[in-house]
Amino acid sequence: ASCKDWDKELTSPLQRSLCESERARVRAARKHGLVWAPRQSPPEDWHLPLPEDKD
Repeated sequence: ASCKDWDKELTSPLQRSLCESERARVRAARKHGLVWAPRQSPPEDWHLPLPEDKD
């Protein structure tokens, strides 16, 4: 909604509102982002063909 309001009327309060909502959106995305743990070693069967290649 903030983006549409900003497109209609370019005012300073709407700009601040848009910036605040975008900051909140980015904060939420960072808070709930997926984090993968690095592997300590490759999987045991890393060298085998993939299942679709076995045919």
